[in-house]
Amino acid sequence: MKILFLTQDITVKGIPRAYNTGFSLMVAQIAAALAAEGTEVYVSSSSLTNDTTVIYSGTGEKQFTLLERKLKYLLTYLRWKDIPRAICHALSSHKMSIAWRIKLLKYTISIGFNIHLIRKTNPDVIFIHSLGPEVLPFISAALHTGKPFALALHGLFSQANKDDFTTQGEIRLLPSLLQSGMPLTVVSSGMHNKLLNLYEWKECKNIYVVPNALNDDEETENAATDDPWTETYRILTIGNLNENKNQLQILRAFSLLPTDIKEKSQLCLIGKDALNGQLQKEAENLGISQACIFTGSLPHNEVFRWIRNTKVVVLASKLEGFGLSIIEGYHYGVPAVCFDRIDAFEDLYHEKCMTPVYEYNDKALADAIHKTLIQQWDKNFIRAFAGKFSNHAMASAYLNILRQAQVGKLTEKTFNRLVDKYLS
Repeated sequence: MKILFLTQDITVKGIPRAYNTGFSLMVAQIAAALAAEGTEVYVSSSSLTNDTTVIYSGTGEKQFTLLERKLKYLLTYLRWKDIPRAICHALSSHKMSIAWRIKLLKYTISIGFNIHLIRKTNPDVIFIHSLGPEVLPFISAALHTGKPFALALHGLFSQANKDDFTTQGEIRLLPSLLQSGMPLTVVSSGMHNKLLNLYEWKECKNIYVVPNALNDDEETENAATDDPWTETYRILTIGNLNENKNQLQILRAFSLLPTDIKEKSQLCLIGKDALNGQLQKEAENLGISQACIFTGSLPHNEVFRWIRNTKVVVLASKLEGFGLSIIEGYHYGVPAVCFDRIDAFEDLYHEKCMTPVYEYNDKALADAIHKTLIQQWDKNFIRAFAGKFSNHAMASAYLNILRQAQVGKLTEKTFNRLVDKYLS
């Protein structure tokens, strides 16, 4: 089976980037996992400018082919009829920055190039990731060529960001795609339920839940084994430092731990700082700066060095599609503390693996962390529970869905009208 991935972003070994996101890492992981099941995988990402490159694992196995993507090729395969639409999108009434207007122009004129990619690779199925403005030309191109395609959503953002037009494809476009028969995958049961509630549907047979997986293949490649921790109670949180990931509340909760526990504790925060040092200043104000470790963005394998010997992984996000750091911890028998509001709570929760937090205040979070630190956990049980989040299980589920994908009822012309209305 030949699969063409069309995505807004991906992390590829050997191609430098400022920092990785959970999305970019997961797209690469899914592509490699599907290739490991015997499929032929091609990938094109709108965020990269690159030559055609074959990507190999650390042990030399071919994973996927990253297809050439450069501005000159977007112009070479430009369809003249897309130019007026591109200009209209760039000059739309949305209160957008100049940068976003340029992006919309580029995305719309890239439809012809994406049609070229599809015809060149001639895949059995196209697998599109996300539903932002970046991927709309992928859908138009797939509809134009008459190739079956499936869409994967790694998070839902429309309800939390109603004033951000880039998130509104879930409301303005996705219902029509689903009604046409397009398979949609989501990474959690909570996402599935939210979509049904959003559309006021009782059911939708072509929405499938496929949880993310721990990248166990990557974990075994060149992972350091030394212990970076120096204190008894080790608390770890992973994710780019920003308001949504809510590390600020974790700092406040840490400061509320009982003194005898806090004096023997460390809090490590892994992730690129998008808050311009705000968290470091808050740690100083709370008097806990000496107990806090800010690593910045780390290579994914280096993250496992911290996970392996931590006592608890804490996830306090305000909005979270899955929560990959939780299963990364589970893989090493590490319990989690997590608010029940994340979309994957139902999928990730087990009383022998997690301390749930049902109230969203600092004290409730501190109490849960304290309870987890002093409780005895069955590490073997937690590791066994993590087995359901393997690359093989994830890839098998995706393959089953992709094999069922068929050409839907929606036409390119109808879809483009929906897009024009959405972006106007």
